[in-house]
Formats: sequence, structure tokens, C-alpha cells
Amino acid sequence: MSFNIGLSGLRAANKRLEVTGNNIANAGTAGFKASRADFADVYSGARYGSGSNAVGSGVRLAAVSQNFRQGSMSGASGNVLDMGIQGQGFFVLNDKGALSYTRAGAFTTDDKGYVTTADRTSRLQGYGLDANGRIQTGVLTDLRIDASNMAPKATTSTSSTINLKSTDSPIDQIEHPFDPTKSDSYSHVFTSTIHDTQGNQHAVDQYMVKTGANTWKTYTLIDGRNPDGSVFSEATQAPLTLTFANDGRLTNITPPAPPATALWISTVRPLPCEVPEQAPGCPVQLKTVYGHRTAQQLMEQE
Repeated sequence: MSFNIGLSGLRAANKRLEVTGNNIANAGTAGFKASRADFADVYSGARYGSGSNAVGSGVRLAAVSQNFRQGSMSGASGNVLDMGIQGQGFFVLNDKGALSYTRAGAFTTDDKGYVTTADRTSRLQGYGLDANGRIQTGVLTDLRIDASNMAPKATTSTSSTINLKSTDSPIDQIEHPFDPTKSDSYSHVFTSTIHDTQGNQHAVDQYMVKTGANTWKTYTLIDGRNPDGSVFSEATQAPLTLTFANDGRLTNITPPAPPATALWISTVRPLPCEVPEQAPGCPVQLKTVYGHRTAQQLMEQE
């Protein structure tokens, strides 16, 4: 009896070493969850119960449980398809119709572009997109990365947030007439990137010039030229003027005189003012629509 009790302890210690060894062996396995050995006492018993002097019969392995606590997220691995889940959840995999779940996020692509596990036996599942790029929820599908050449799409709108400082010093337009190549002729410049119908990038620059107390002028250039492609000058593009009150409210908008063929239109709409004591603290929405091949830009300033 004593021999069997001691032998059970050796077996239990051996199982614990096996579990520990397995944890060490998988230290570099993506998504691996460490395990621990849970033990239970073995009680001796008889048909009519145990006496007060009964001795236990040793120990046994009750279960091997996994630790599902959040693991650490490693840094850049060099593979853009390496992913991890922060919090609860699993990746869903499809192996020829059989679904399985994993926390291992080491994925790659097969020869057809499908996102698969590292051994390429199962495909990663997710929600697909319709022809307009909207996510189709409710039905899982094999995720596939289309590496073929895609038709370029021109920019339709961009948005940005701008805050004009009332403490900026006005710029003397006589001594420093606006010139996009001279930084002392404007107060701020805000740049957005847009694309034309051929996929080429273009820079839309919105120049803000403070000309007096609570008065600003704005100029818009695309790749350093007017939106119609002509060379910039005061004669070819007059500015739009914004006037604010002392409490920051937009009080007046003076648009430039339209050219013979209007290629761009700017509109400004004041939004509700919540912080009137901060001048200019009222948000302003400025929308500029270009008739240029690079489409339009939406700008918000607060």
C-alpha cells in the first residue's frame, strides 16, 4: 500500500514535468496558451465508509487546464498578415467545410490569394464586401486578397479640421503680397492628398492669410497651380475673405468675383458657437468644390 502511494506521487510529478516541458517547447508558438497540471487526492474507502484512522491512497492527475489570459502582443514581425486579438474572441477557420477556432494569428496567402494558416490547410473566415465596398454581415466567407491591378478612382471628397488662432499677427499685403513660395506671405497652409482618374496623387493646399483683426483670406492651389491648371496670380485667383466677430463668430463671407468660366466655388457655413469667450472659438465649416479633374475637398475648421 505504501509503495502504491509513493508510486502515485512519482506519476503525478512526472505528469507535471510533462506539462511544464510542453509549455517550454511551445514558447515560440504563435497563439499558444500555457497549461497547468491539476491534481486530486485519492481517498481510501470501504463499503461502509472510512474509519477515523484511514490513510489516503495517494494522488492522481485530475485535469490539464489551459490558461486563457490575455497574452502579450509582439511588435513588428515582418509579416503584414500577422494578427492578434485583444480581449475575447477567436479567429474562425474553414478546412474544407469544417469550422475551427484559434487564437493563433500567424497567417499567409496561398497561390490563389486566400488568407490561410501557416501550413495552408485552413482558410481565414470573415465578412465579404459588395460591389460598392460595403461589408456584408451575417455570412462568413473565405477572405481573399486581390493582388490584381485595380482601376484607379478619382477622389470625391476629403475632410480636415482647422483651428485659426486669433493671436496670429496680421500680414501686410502691400509689403508681403501672397506668394505660395514665400512663407512670410501667409499665416498657415493645410495640405490634403487627392487622386485623379488615373490614380495619380495631387496636393491640395489651402493657404490662410490673416490680413487684419479677425479677418482672413484663403487661397486654394492644386500642385502649386490654380484648380484649372493655370499659373497662380492675383489676377487668375482672387481670395475668399472670412470675417469674425470679437467673440469668434463668423460674421461675413466675401467671395471672390467669379471668373468667366467658374471652375471652383467656395461656401462657408457657421456652426453653433458653444465657447463664445474664446475668440475665434466658434466652429466654421468651409466647403470647396472644384471643377478640376481631382474633384472636391471638404474642410472643417474649429
